[in-house]
Amino acid sequence: MTNRFLFFFFFLFSISCSNPSPETPTRAKKGKGDKTSQTEIDLSGIDNTLLASVRKENSWSFIHPDGKRLKRLKGYTYAQNYSESYACISKTGRVLEGELLGGQFNFINSNGMNPFKLSFPKPATFNEERAVVITERGYSVINKKGEILADGFEQILPYSEGVAAAKKGKDLGYIDKEGKWSFKVDNSFLIDEFHEGLARTRKDGKVGYLDKEGNWAIQPKWEDAFHFVEGLAVVQENDQWGFIDKEGNTAIPLQYENVGDFSEGLCNVKKNGKWGYIDKKGNTVIDFKYDESRHFKEGLAGVLTGKKMGYIDTKGKMIIQANFSAGGDFKYGLCVVTQKKKKGVIDKTGQWIIPAEYDDINPFVKHTESNP
Repeated sequence: MTNRFLFFFFFLFSISCSNPSPETPTRAKKGKGDKTSQTEIDLSGIDNTLLASVRKENSWSFIHPDGKRLKRLKGYTYAQNYSESYACISKTGRVLEGELLGGQFNFINSNGMNPFKLSFPKPATFNEERAVVITERGYSVINKKGEILADGFEQILPYSEGVAAAKKGKDLGYIDKEGKWSFKVDNSFLIDEFHEGLARTRKDGKVGYLDKEGNWAIQPKWEDAFHFVEGLAVVQENDQWGFIDKEGNTAIPLQYENVGDFSEGLCNVKKNGKWGYIDKKGNTVIDFKYDESRHFKEGLAGVLTGKKMGYIDTKGKMIIQANFSAGGDFKYGLCVVTQKKKKGVIDKTGQWIIPAEYDDINPFVKHTESNP
């Protein structure tokens, strides 16, 4: 797991045109981790309507879990996963070492058609039925009809819980889904997305949390802090990490070198150079013995021992042996892993569903769901 850092509002984003791929833990062995032919793969119990964008060399396309490429959805220089029935792609520019240079982007529907006749210079994603794109009038908000609802902004963050952090001239605050100001804040603040009703905000070098009326729910007092997840937020002071509740009270003392977020009631934390897992009372559930770790998803978490990653259950038992150089999180029973610098997909038994033959794979998703 990488060190945490804060994506505040004035942070200048460097958007890679190689889709974000899970690069943290590892993988499995013969039959359970070694390359296998597609004819040996058991797809029983797997939803073959799922879609994932994949890259081989300089070309992106979309596949189902059976490995079949969709003929109408291939030949892109860039392709994000579908989110709310639309995927952001590009057919222009030049791919160099997995990144797109000089491309223009647009949305496609499930038939591979561009329904909006709108292009933009940076990737975008639909979330909560809105997408933030850059037009000739600056950052703009569009709906799922491709209509521009608001424009002329200097920056807009993705929508979360019905609002989006935005800046326009001297105005800083949150806009609603029609692009109108929900509330404004002091333009010296650094603001972020809402999560569980609160938005982390930096004032005079300290971090606190605003509510949806723009009032301080938790006063700014932390050197660093992150989103609320499962009722708790990570905070940092004097290079030590811990957790607070929504009242701003310390829930788990600041004593860790690094931390993740809570997921399925457990959190990966680092102490004395090793990672382990705690519960919401701060009790150690899985001992500190891993070199890297990921969140629990669908009952499994990737852990790195040495240079190899495998997957443990919530008791700490190794379920999928550590044979991978990197791995992501499970979703719909599937997980992207890396072996010999190539990516493939395994199921929860460690069996290959997609052999490790791609340069990039995004997790399989349901194309109609929100996948920000």
